[in-house]
Amino acid sequence: MELNDLFSLQIFTVLVLFVVSLCGAFVPLRLKTVIKGDLFNVVLSLANSATVGIFLATGLGHMYAHCAMGLNQSGFDPEESLQYASMFCLSGFMLTLFIEKVALAGHGHDHNSLLQTMEEGKSSVPAFLAIVLAVHGVLEGIAMGVERTVGGLRVVLFGMIPHKFFTGMALGISLLKYSLHGLAAAKIAGAWATATPGGILLGMVLVSGFRRGVDSALQGIASGTFLYISICEILHEEFSIPTRRSFNAAKIAAVLAGMAVAFWLEGGAHDHSSGAAGGGGINSSHHSH
Repeated sequence: MELNDLFSLQIFTVLVLFVVSLCGAFVPLRLKTVIKGDLFNVVLSLANSATVGIFLATGLGHMYAHCAMGLNQSGFDPEESLQYASMFCLSGFMLTLFIEKVALAGHGHDHNSLLQTMEEGKSSVPAFLAIVLAVHGVLEGIAMGVERTVGGLRVVLFGMIPHKFFTGMALGISLLKYSLHGLAAAKIAGAWATATPGGILLGMVLVSGFRRGVDSALQGIASGTFLYISICEILHEEFSIPTRRSFNAAKIAAVLAGMAVAFWLEGGAHDHSSGAAGGGGINSSHHSH
């Protein structure tokens, strides 16, 4: 029953993230007319900060922990399990760093660099931005696709929805700035919107094609991916912009709120799993894989 529920949620996640990504790309100006002036940037910044908390809690509190548990249940002793889980987590972090800073060097995922490039009149910015965000989205999707519990995927989806929506807005604003409409805009936005859903499907294939120990290793690598995205991408971007100390404090509070929400959702999922499994909890669902 757990596996059937997981597959259904995975397909639901693919569809939801595709729709949310497209909406984010096509409605930025409409939102700006509803949320005016600096309030728009405040809402965007606080939502981004809350996403950091959700991703940190998911990467360390869920995926890393499940990687170590899975390795232990595969025959490794507890100390070896933690060592290998740490190795896989750091591997995921470094792999994402390499892709972002070496493989995609020069295309820049940093929003300040993108704005500067826009001001220089380079009309290829929307396409470059879409490519960078698509690669970024595939990595996020793979990290979601290797998730093996309903509760864990639900938590990640909760954090991914605002993240994809606001990232889509950055792409949408770029499209509008260069007066890209109709088919051209639809192609760029559509290609980006399919990246994370495609990554999820790829992650599902990777997990289904390997035995248990490899499944746990993929979760460890995914935890490193989420750490990189939350710390080096979103958090760095939010706190690299000079602002008032009170607003920085509000962003830190939003990070903590995101963590609290993630742990609360995960705790509720554990209670539901325990009840369904007759007290076996998540460990029971692992044995059934």
